[in-house]
Amino acid sequence: WTAISARASRTRLSASAGSTVYDYRMYTVPALMTEQDLYDSLVSQLGPYDTTVWRAYRYHNGSYIEFPYFLLDAPDTTITGVAIWLLIRDGATLSFNGLSSSVASEIPIGLDAGWNMVGDPFTSAVSWSSVMVVDFDPVTLGMIGSPESTSTSSLIGNTLYFYDGATGYVSASSLEPGKGYWVYNAAGHYIELHVQGPGGALKPGASGRLSGLQVA
Repeated sequence: WTAISARASRTRLSASAGSTVYDYRMYTVPALMTEQDLYDSLVSQLGPYDTTVWRAYRYHNGSYIEFPYFLLDAPDTTITGVAIWLLIRDGATLSFNGLSSSVASEIPIGLDAGWNMVGDPFTSAVSWSSVMVVDFDPVTLGMIGSPESTSTSSLIGNTLYFYDGATGYVSASSLEPGKGYWVYNAAGHYIELHVQGPGGALKPGASGRLSGLQVA
């Protein structure tokens, strides 16, 4: 397990207005939140889920899952470091109450085989090359070898992409607060990214285990 230092905080995210598939943006909340916390925050501010007003999706295990189904399968599960696609017809500035992870904390983000949507769990930027990759035996679930940097690990291939809307997908060199990214897990089984806050040192071995989607 990973000991995480945190304090109560409020985070604000500004989501631009849009109504087509090209207006989706990837967001993540830089705070420690459960699936239930995120569900409650979105519904309380955007209203009951109405696909003529707002839409949200998460890519998980090779397919898109629409809100609220990607959240309430395990309401108490931490969704920190997970990104979602969000489309809001009139735009909105959203506030999220949660626990802000300390800059000295190490946050594990689980990756399924293939593509995953991830984000910065902190309120400050983190260099992608400082993120460590931890491999696990798919049978015993024990850690394999030692953590490797994303810049050298063959399991990740240094793939990190951000969707900016104007030019499409662009490669990124850091995780920025509030933004979501695509990363590819080439291992063929579950692995983890360990994201270290700017003020701490890595502690190896800790484990935490679009067509037709417009608003209309």
